[in-house]
Amino acid sequence: MGACCSDGVPKGNQTDQMASKAIEKEMRRAEANQPYEHRIILLGPGDSGKTTVLKQMRKIHGPKNKQNGNENEAIDAGFATIVRERIMNYMKILCTQSIKLGVDVEEKNNELRHFFASELSAPFGNHCNVENCEKIKTLWNDEGIKQTLKRRREYQIPDNVEYFMDERLDDIASNEYIVTFKDFLRIRMRTTGFMSEVFKKSINGAEHQFMFTDVGGQRSERGKWMTMMHDDIDAVLYVVAISEFDLFCFEDQKTPRLDEALKLFETILTNGFCNGKTVTLFFNKYDLFEQKLKDPTAKTIADIYPDDFPKDRDPRNCDHVVQYIYDKFLALYKEAEPASENNPHHHRTTALDTEQIELLMQDIEGDLIRARLIHVGF
Repeated sequence: MGACCSDGVPKGNQTDQMASKAIEKEMRRAEANQPYEHRIILLGPGDSGKTTVLKQMRKIHGPKNKQNGNENEAIDAGFATIVRERIMNYMKILCTQSIKLGVDVEEKNNELRHFFASELSAPFGNHCNVENCEKIKTLWNDEGIKQTLKRRREYQIPDNVEYFMDERLDDIASNEYIVTFKDFLRIRMRTTGFMSEVFKKSINGAEHQFMFTDVGGQRSERGKWMTMMHDDIDAVLYVVAISEFDLFCFEDQKTPRLDEALKLFETILTNGFCNGKTVTLFFNKYDLFEQKLKDPTAKTIADIYPDDFPKDRDPRNCDHVVQYIYDKFLALYKEAEPASENNPHHHRTTALDTEQIELLMQDIEGDLIRARLIHVGF
């Protein structure tokens, strides 16, 4: 007969049961130590500010910043070359466009304009020195160049030009130039494909892991991420540059950027990105939006959509315009997700404002945690 234990269970079986219980205990312990994962994808057309949001998340959660509090030490020194390249190119664009638009500069500045428009050659960063930055200062103070910038809706130029020209030229021209976090936030870097950042937070004694994925918003980049697995996403953060309602797309210089943002939103809805997900709209660059509405010379949204903007609303009232734009996104969402009980939240954001982004992200992270607890039965 086989040997038995005092409880009547064969020793061999008892050993197997003990091993099984030990394995189960170890699995529960390992599972308990694993952080809860929350996956957020940043979507939106090009130049909307998605990458700026991700840069802010790196600052807020990045370990390098926590070590010594110096926000500039976490920035790759190679960005100095990129900044210098952009500065020279911005003035080249302004000078070239002033000629195309027939905008005169002061006669004494014609030679300088010709240099930037016709003689400056790539790589532009190699020409960024004290002498040429002084030339840029002279041209920047020329009323003709100022008028050319005001007509920016007729061509393509980033919205960070004033910051670098007004505040950073002397430092950038210096051999000792170090890219500040403000420079890093404002410099335009086109996202190709997609990139992810993972941040961990301890909340009420539990570890949570947040993965933010930023994708290229230009038309040429969308095919690279449009086929991503939707089930792997917990939340969609859709970023729209609300200040650019009067500008045209980089790709064709004829499609209004708001139309492009709405069309892309409709496409991701059709492809199922938002099905069963937390959806948040960031109406970004709100500071520039407010400035534009206060400028009596700037076109209003009623000028861009004369047959659609309600006659009983003021096109220079921020609340009225925001509601008009939100209603357009909401209509698309309801048509695509009729069974959804939760409409997308929308926030007026300035992605350059670290404190604001941190507070908004805390709210979004809280929503994700609550949704996860509900999902597991709490």
